[in-house]
Amino acid sequence: MDRTSEQRNRAMFTVVGILLLVIPNLGEVHANNLGNLFRESGMQVGGWINGGATYNANNPSDGFNGAVTFADRANRFQLNQFNLFIQRAVPSEGTEWDLGGRFDFLFGTDAIYTQAFGISAFDENTGAPSDRGNWDLNLCCKSTRTYGIALPQAYLEAYVPVGNGLNIKAGHFYTPLGYETVPAPDNFFYTHAYILNSGEPFTHTGLLGNYTVNANWSLLGGATTGSATGGWDGGFDKQLDNWGGLAGVLWTSDDKRTAANVGGTYGQTATNEPWIMYSVVLQHRITPKTHLVVHHTHGWASKIFLGNGIKNAEWNGIASIRT
Repeated sequence: MDRTSEQRNRAMFTVVGILLLVIPNLGEVHANNLGNLFRESGMQVGGWINGGATYNANNPSDGFNGAVTFADRANRFQLNQFNLFIQRAVPSEGTEWDLGGRFDFLFGTDAIYTQAFGISAFDENTGAPSDRGNWDLNLCCKSTRTYGIALPQAYLEAYVPVGNGLNIKAGHFYTPLGYETVPAPDNFFYTHAYILNSGEPFTHTGLLGNYTVNANWSLLGGATTGSATGGWDGGFDKQLDNWGGLAGVLWTSDDKRTAANVGGTYGQTATNEPWIMYSVVLQHRITPKTHLVVHHTHGWASKIFLGNGIKNAEWNGIASIRT
């Protein structure tokens, strides 16, 4: 090898060495910049994993726990929720406009109860199986009837600096009514009361406004669509001309130990019959580790197909929860 070739090779190796040192640093700087940009924008990515097992002394052959909706697998472990979300939260007070939103992805055995069906499983006039919505139905897992995917939240949210502050959601979101809810981190117990399982909506599609009156009172109101079951669990592709209402009032004591939440929904079925429900939740924190809740729900729906004919349906529930 002549001297010129040796110098050329030495220079090439020097350049390669510098690049090997510089490129990872550039990548790290780029990643840090993206991370800083993500944090500065207020975006947040998170999630949770929730699962458990329920013992049933009857040992049902099909492994089904009957009407125990979420913990519905008997004598075996079930992955209830593998939930991921991306969110940009907005404030509830201030003098500047702000815009955010949230999107949730849920996989697990809870998905089949959280999907936005939009309409009843059976036609209210004939009892024939209905052509249900497609927002998040049948996205995966046709080989099993117990696991699936749900998209329980997909909404934009705006903060409007009017008065003491107005928050507005538009899209698909969890209901603000009741005490227990679908997301596992927001519940104290693994299992749930029948009030949640059968007596209240899980989600809505539409618009929801929340206005802060003062330190003790706040009001919420909205319009729901995409549903033929009184505004419950609506989607984006069925019954979009079927609008209903959602309203509530929340009171909190000065010391934040006591609260009362009263709210309800009104909507119509696919046959233009009324579907109404309300809930009352009273809460008091006795000690820092003791929390008492009394929860009442009442609902009524006209001319619903109940398997043995078309009848009016009425439901009541009251639960006392101490944590």
